[in-house]
Amino acid sequence: ETQADLSCPIVKALRTGIGKAAPVLSDSIAEIKARLVHWGREDVPYLLLQSHEMACKMHIQDSTLDDNTMISLSTNSAVQKPVEQKSSHNWDALRKIAVADLQLFNVVTGARLEGTLVGRPCVQVGITIPLKDDSGGMVIVALYNQLPGGAIGQQGQRLADAKFPACTRLSIAEPFLKVSA
Repeated sequence: ETQADLSCPIVKALRTGIGKAAPVLSDSIAEIKARLVHWGREDVPYLLLQSHEMACKMHIQDSTLDDNTMISLSTNSAVQKPVEQKSSHNWDALRKIAVADLQLFNVVTGARLEGTLVGRPCVQVGITIPLKDDSGGMVIVALYNQLPGGAIGQQGQRLADAKFPACTRLSIAEPFLKVSA
């Protein structure tokens, strides 16, 4: 049995949870990837929308943050899109892909995901919002660094609602699909 590649995001996440001393086998990672391949992409779009709306309502209700509260949030480094050289994209040169073309834990290089926002944004570490592509595929997208000063709470929600209303067309250059909690 061979040990898994330590640069794999799944391995990084597992090692964070179970400790660096425990071995992670490549066969185990292959099985996890096979089970996760459709994670976050629902076959029944209304279930995806319903679960997103419920999560947003719970987040807003549970939030004790008011306009004067500021806290710093961050995402787990095991699930961040790999940072390569910063560059602006020639959008016309990027091939258009559908939600079904997204690859778990991989950047789809040279491509753009286009779609329409079909729900209310939910402000957490970033902004999560359902996106429906032109083929009818749906996914919850996470947008980071979109609000000034990392606004969260009621102020962040108002800004996100104004910036990302339903029916807005959105394009994402070189999208990255990750597992979310």
